[in-house]
Amino acid sequence: MQENQRKLWWVDEKTARVFNALIQKHIMLLNIAYLSENIIKVCWVSGFLVQTKGFLIWMTAGHVLKTLDELFQNNKVSGIKIRWIDNCSIKDAHAITCDYTNICKFSIDVEGYDFGIVILRKFYADQILKVKENVPLTEAHWRLDNGFEPEGFYLVGIPEEFTESRQITTSTELYVKSSGTLVSVPLTKEDPIIHQLEDDFWQHENNFYGQIHPIKDDKGNLLTNISGMSGGPIFGVCKIDENKYEYRIIALQSGWLQRKFTRGTRFDKIIEPLNNAIQKVISANQG
Repeated sequence: MQENQRKLWWVDEKTARVFNALIQKHIMLLNIAYLSENIIKVCWVSGFLVQTKGFLIWMTAGHVLKTLDELFQNNKVSGIKIRWIDNCSIKDAHAITCDYTNICKFSIDVEGYDFGIVILRKFYADQILKVKENVPLTEAHWRLDNGFEPEGFYLVGIPEEFTESRQITTSTELYVKSSGTLVSVPLTKEDPIIHQLEDDFWQHENNFYGQIHPIKDDKGNLLTNISGMSGGPIFGVCKIDENKYEYRIIALQSGWLQRKFTRGTRFDKIIEPLNNAIQKVISANQG
């Protein structure tokens, strides 16, 4: 048993929290508030920052952007307010208003490819990067040609059940205050071939598959449902020294099954569409 625990060192809760503190600098979330049938509703979206070819990019799942598009088209919804939230686990996290209808975005959600790309205009990029705690992922974080072999994996994001909302009433207004806890969920790599006859979930060769291991928040609450973590990055990690890790982004989370398994589009399959999206922006600006 002790030997097995040493092999799965990354599933230890203290280790996961150390990694979570290390990795939060790459994470950027969306906080969405809106009015539906006279009820204020709040939700969170997991995502992360990437910088390449001179552009700052926010990435999430493609089906997440599709859901947001549908929200804006819903005539029963009004007063939508969206904010970029960085370093979610830090009290009074920095927030920047997001004009969602005017952002430059691309998304794919078909046949195992599920990712969304938001190319941030200079106005947003400058505000985000002036906060020193925000550090986008770069090519060095997804290149695997240097012999990097992950020992374990983490899915990083904000699960819905680790968010809280409470209604605040003042003499002049009614609003909802919302907060959330960023977590790094330990995963072990799962071979989809042994499950292929069980469910369509396992049929996508472009995906990384992982088994979910238990994790608690800092209050001791056990995570039982990773709903809300779609669009979060899946990192492969190696232990260099105590509290020191080497990591690469392996996939972008897009789905889960029976609360036991998760999957995500492999990041090496996203690079070409990402570069194509950037090229379209460059061409449009030159036109």
